[in-house]
Amino acid sequence: MPDDALLIRTTPEALFEANVLLRARGRVHHVRAYPGPLSIKSVVRGQACWTVGGQAFTLRPGRFLVTTHGEPYDLDIAAPEAVETRVLFFADALVRDVASTRLSALVRLLDAPDARDAEAMPVNQRVWERDSPLGRFMLGLDRLPPGGAADGGGRWDGWLREALDALADLAAQVREERERIAAARPAVRQEIHRRVLRGKAWLDERFDQAFDLAAAAREAAMAPHHFHRSFRALLGEPPAAHVARLRLERARCLLEEDGLSVTEVCAAVGYDSLPSFSRRFSAAYGLAPSRYRLVFRKGR
Repeated sequence: MPDDALLIRTTPEALFEANVLLRARGRVHHVRAYPGPLSIKSVVRGQACWTVGGQAFTLRPGRFLVTTHGEPYDLDIAAPEAVETRVLFFADALVRDVASTRLSALVRLLDAPDARDAEAMPVNQRVWERDSPLGRFMLGLDRLPPGGAADGGGRWDGWLREALDALADLAAQVREERERIAAARPAVRQEIHRRVLRGKAWLDERFDQAFDLAAAAREAAMAPHHFHRSFRALLGEPPAAHVARLRLERARCLLEEDGLSVTEVCAAVGYDSLPSFSRRFSAAYGLAPSRYRLVFRKGR
């Protein structure tokens, strides 16, 4: 099968042979220690939890996780309603082509265009949100025509290469984040970055619980204030503001659905006070929660 083919439905064995867009739907599904190719995980409806290197990453619509080639991961879905996932797997040959172009020196590309210095795309283990370069790119997937090489294959090939370009852009963003850390040695900056992201992932998984800076810092193996300062330097917002933003973004998504009342949404995202929730939601989105839901329904 050609490397630029893209399959909508396939078998696990084919994931190592071509670029694959795998769509799945179900209420219960578990995967254990699967070492797949480079991939972008996403959820269209509901939520699913991938575990990589002992760290859990819960995805909902608008959140994305990248896993690297050969890195084992677990997947757990157990929900009363059907969960829809969408995962894009990349063929190794295409990854090598894009990675070598993006990560090699220009003179090397001109002198030896067939050489492949970079064998893999650097992957930073974290959840990327809808406003990241990867998120904005993935949200445009539904606008592309269905099918692969047999139907619009050239357009799909271009889209796949742009998706990998987006991953390379994220690798550049990670390097910029590490440069913000006040440490002289690159190895120290890399280690602080890794620890902060571990603490961030811990907070992400518990955004609907009481905020606990000390516990997140313990997960990151850092002193609380060191974690706070490093988090803000790397990600542009303090840990508490990050959690507050996640709560409001989740509330917005729940309000766009029909299952919960505004009071239930308030509790589901970790607020004890409905007036406090309403004030913060209004400040973030310009409308009270009930008004936001009404406007959203009229616009559907």
